[in-house]
Amino acid sequence: MSLIITVRKSIILIQLRCVPYLIIFVTSTITVIFAPPINQYVLTVKIWKRKEIIRLIEADGWYFVRQKGSHMHFHHPVKEGTTTVPGSKNKNLAPNTAKSILKQAGIKSPA
Repeated sequence: MSLIITVRKSIILIQLRCVPYLIIFVTSTITVIFAPPINQYVLTVKIWKRKEIIRLIEADGWYFVRQKGSHMHFHHPVKEGTTTVPGSKNKNLAPNTAKSILKQAGIKSPA
């Protein structure tokens, strides 16, 4: 298995088994273009900042309960459970982490 990574300014080209994957960073979105010789598929993944997730959770009625280290814990007056948001305020969250937090809070992702 061969992997070639080329970095030029804001574009990263990754080649795996002679099939190029082009990753372009655009503001708060990563666009992944899978470009085999015939077809081209585009997948866009939203990159969430921690403070954006906190705003969404608080807008849904969740309120801050406690913080341990960098993890903030939220409760809801009606919904059961605790929603935990990790990381420092201005850092990006991994897409699956953000999806999991929104799922815990019972919120459908707006993006």
